[in-house]
Amino acid sequence: MPYALITGSAKRIGKEIALFLAKHGWDIIIHYNTSEDKANQLQDEVISLGRKCIIYKSNFLHADDYNQIMQEFKIGLLVNNASMFENDNLHNLKEKDLLNNLKVNFSTPLILSKALMQSHSGVDGQVNIINILDNIIFKLPKNFISYYFSKTSLANFTKLAAKLYAPKVRVNGIALGQIMQNPKQSEANFEKTKNAAPLEYGATVDEICYTIDFILKTKSLTGQIISLDGGSHLDNLNYP
Repeated sequence: MPYALITGSAKRIGKEIALFLAKHGWDIIIHYNTSEDKANQLQDEVISLGRKCIIYKSNFLHADDYNQIMQEFKIGLLVNNASMFENDNLHNLKEKDLLNNLKVNFSTPLILSKALMQSHSGVDGQVNIINILDNIIFKLPKNFISYYFSKTSLANFTKLAAKLYAPKVRVNGIALGQIMQNPKQSEANFEKTKNAAPLEYGATVDEICYTIDFILKTKSLTGQIISLDGGSHLDNLNYP
C-alpha cells in the first residue's frame, strides 16, 4: 500500500485523518513542526494498527527539499492539512503575516503537490491530492485577511492542478466550517458561529474522514471543493 502524507497531522483534525487512513489500509507519513511528543504518540498508535509509519519534521516557513521525501517513499495520497492564520484585517495587515500565511497555506502545498506529481511514477494507479480548505473562501470577510487570501489561492490551485495534473493525479478540496474549537477562540464564539449555519450544525471529524473516503473511491471526481459547513457557504457576504 502506498503512503499517505498528511501535513500537520500530529494533532487535532490531521491526527484523526491519519488514524482513519491507517485503519483503512494506508501506511502513514506524519508531518509535524513543533509537536514532537504528539507525533511520536501517533506513530505508536498507527503502528499498533499494523501499518508502517514515518515521522517527517518540517517547518513550512523555511525552505525544504520536498522532492526528497516524495522520492524516498511511495506516496499515493497527499493531504494538505497544515495551516496557520492571523486575526488581521485590511487596516492592520502586516506584510510578514501575509507572507507567512501564503507560505504555509498556499505555496508549500503547491510545491509539495508539484514534487508528488513529478515523482508519482512509483505509485500504481491514480495519485490523490486533497487540500483542506475553509468556507471563508466563499465569503467576503472583515477579519483573517491573510488567511483568506492564502486559502482562496489554494482553492484556485486545486482547480488548476486538477486540470493540468490529469489524468494521473486527482486534486480535490474540502472546505470546512466550525469543526473544532480553536485554542484562540472562546467557546461562546465557537458555538455562535457553528449555530449560525443554515443547518445550525457544523460538521464532525468523522464526516471529514467519510468525505476523504468518498473522494478516494470516486475515480471520476477531480477539481471539486466539497463544503462541510452546515450550509454556511450559502451566505457569501457575512463571516462572523
